[in-house]
Amino acid sequence: MNKFQNYALGQWISGTQSAHELFNAVTGESLGFAGSDGIDFKAMCTFARERGGPALRAMTFHERGRMLKAWPCIF
Repeated sequence: MNKFQNYALGQWISGTQSAHELFNAVTGESLGFAGSDGIDFKAMCTFARERGGPALRAMTFHERGRMLKAWPCIF
């Protein structure tokens, strides 16, 4: 079974404890587990304000679109 990670603070992080099962909304099939225990959400907000926002604003509309298109899809 897949254990999904969270991309936070510029790195992939797994939750430290309890994980919730995730299901396909159409078929009901189990996709895997994901959790957010142990992730510092205050630090994530600071990172987004200081690094993420300025980086996205520096990109053009087309650059952002190409970035989204390049993400792998698990469905």
